[in-house]
Amino acid sequence: MSKLKLLHWKHYLRYGILAAAFYCIAVSFFCRDATFTETWLLFAGNLFYLVIIAASLFSFNRQRRDNATTVSMLAAGHITTLTGILISSLICFILLIIYVPGLLHAGTPGKLLKNEPVNIIQDKTNGMVFMIYMSAVVGNFVSGSAASIIFSFTLKSNQTKEEVQPGRSEL
Repeated sequence: MSKLKLLHWKHYLRYGILAAAFYCIAVSFFCRDATFTETWLLFAGNLFYLVIIAASLFSFNRQRRDNATTVSMLAAGHITTLTGILISSLICFILLIIYVPGLLHAGTPGKLLKNEPVNIIQDKTNGMVFMIYMSAVVGNFVSGSAASIIFSFTLKSNQTKEEVQPGRSEL
């Protein structure tokens, strides 16, 4: 593997871990209280995720002297987004095991979602696991993709044409 491709994967992994960490901080506060009225914390985590993906695109573009192609920034943003989703799903699983004792055992776990509406998905935790994973997968994908689409088209300094140096891989 060439040094340039390794540099790209380090970039994707670094910002994917950072985005997942900021998202999971909000999830940990939500799991600690486990109240439906604290659902806004999951959306705040999605907002943190969006900001980190946008920062990764700023960094990606700066590495290419402020003239990365829109396609490469779009791909880089989505690769970072998917990397962060995988990492945040793993960290959310660990957080759920810590905050919800008995989650993997038969019967009712030690913590349930409180003050939930009647029409919520009913599972062992009254929908808490479902809400966290839907936010981690769908919410983070939507926020990361939105950041990738918006910033890949606006960060390019020369909007008139895209020139790729010969022999240089953009991804």
